[in-house]
Amino acid sequence: LPYQYLYAYVPLSQRTGIEDTRIHGQRRLIYSFKDGKLDWKDSSVLNIIAIEIEELIIKTFESDDLPFLTWLCIPPTRSLLYDSTPPENKMVQERYLDRFELLSDRVCTQLKMKNGIRSVVFDSTGNYSFISKDINGANIIIFDDIITTGRSAVKLWHDLENEGANVLCVISLERTISSFDGKFI
Repeated sequence: LPYQYLYAYVPLSQRTGIEDTRIHGQRRLIYSFKDGKLDWKDSSVLNIIAIEIEELIIKTFESDDLPFLTWLCIPPTRSLLYDSTPPENKMVQERYLDRFELLSDRVCTQLKMKNGIRSVVFDSTGNYSFISKDINGANIIIFDDIITTGRSAVKLWHDLENEGANVLCVISLERTISSFDGKFI
């Protein structure tokens, strides 16, 4: 499955000291998105991230194909979407959905793609559940904020294909690598 990412991330334990301020700025950008600490309706961070993703998609796909593609974000895989979630985690869930919905709406509106953010949920049994009418036959681009092992993306890919979807690629903001030699974890 083709996979593309915008930035490489080196964990603190692997850093060599040669990182520059550009890398630290990228990291702050990604984590301000991931952690949901900004007001996303007014955030320039959302615009920066959306523009970079849109440019990557435009380089990858023909413009005539974009209306036939479905953008699908990997839902949080921790206990953020369970009905039995404690109230403090429900706030995290809402922040997640707010910023990912805003990003998805922006990318899909700009590129005239279908938005599949509400078509998949990670349930309390550790499985994805789907709205089949949105998934069956769809050409899917999977999006994840940060990929370290890729397990969530691979599981979603297989589950989507079992539901009749055609997964075209995975895109993420960051890919964790072990050091600046570029080896992936």
